[in-house]
Order: sequence, then C-alpha cells, then structure tokens
Amino acid sequence: MRSLLQIFLPIYFLAYYFLFILKSYSTYKRTGINPYVFGKSESVQKHIGRYFTYMSLLTLVTIILYIAGDQAYLYSLPFSILEIPSLQITGLILLIFSLILIAIAQWSMKTSWRIGIDKDSKTQLIDKGLFRISRNPVFLGTLITVFSFFMVLPNSITLVIAAVSYVSIQIQVRFEEEYLVQTFGKDYENYCLKVRRWL
Repeated sequence: MRSLLQIFLPIYFLAYYFLFILKSYSTYKRTGINPYVFGKSESVQKHIGRYFTYMSLLTLVTIILYIAGDQAYLYSLPFSILEIPSLQITGLILLIFSLILIAIAQWSMKTSWRIGIDKDSKTQLIDKGLFRISRNPVFLGTLITVFSFFMVLPNSITLVIAAVSYVSIQIQVRFEEEYLVQTFGKDYENYCLKVRRWL
C-alpha cells in the first residue's frame, strides 16, 4: 500500500491543482478576466484565500514527508491506529470521485468560474448540471478531497488541513450566498428553495 500511495498521491494532487489552474486560465483566455479574486474585497475574504494557500502548502509538505520515508513521516505525527487498509482504499476511491466531481462542476460554470467573490464583473447564475443537485459542487468536492486525504494518511497535519478547510469553506460559502442574493435576488432565492447547499 505504501509504494502505491507514494506514487498515487503526488500524481493525484498535481492533477487536482492542475484542474484549478487550467480552468482559471481557460476563463481568463475567454473573458480577459482574472478569475482569482480572493483578497480584492473585505479582509475576511483575503484571510480565507490565504488559508486555502496555506492548506495547499501543508498538503505538499505531508506528501513530501510521506515519500521521504518512515522517519521523515513521523514528523507529521501519524495516527497509526487509523492506518487501516480498508479505510485507506475507501479514501482513495473518494479522492478519485471528488476529482471527477470538481472537474465536471468547474466546466459547468463556463465563464462564470471564479475563485472568490468577483464584485467587479457580472456572471451568470449557474443552475444546470451538477448545480441541480448541489449549490456548491466544487466546494463539496474539495471537502471530500480533504477528508479523504485524512483517511488515506491519518496524521496531525491532514487533520489540521481537513478542519481548517472545513471551517474556511463554510464561511466562504455563506459570503458567496449573501453576494448571490444581492446580485440575483429572487432568482437565487428560488434556486435555494429547490437545491440544497451541499446535497
């Protein structure tokens, strides 16, 4: 299992971050708008953007420690009691599922794709595809990713990543909902009545 994870995890997270970069680049090429807008609004938004960056760096650190060997991995303070093969395999399956979910949701957003809240340019209200099932399929996929990562590599760092990501996403989603109500009014309120925040 260890040799498999040492190969799988770097490839997986390269693909995960590549999705965000590719979609952002595609949106920029089609619109001329930089879709990364964290930090352009109030300070809370700026901090949330920083937290996401820090969690990405911690993910990289965790993978490096794991690849480096048993002695290096001890610095992550692993929870050995949770290192159960069936749990890790379930985590791997969920990681793959979340990547597919995020990819489909991102492309469903077309040129409305943003990372953060863009108050300077008008976007469309997306309510088709996966957005018929969840109001936040990208964030849902991200939550599945971080908790699955903890299942695969249960340690103190992945626990912090999962906990901070969960809190940050919950806050961000509520900021976005407030903005969408202000922007789309009744259309968004009616959409909320039909589709749950998560599932």
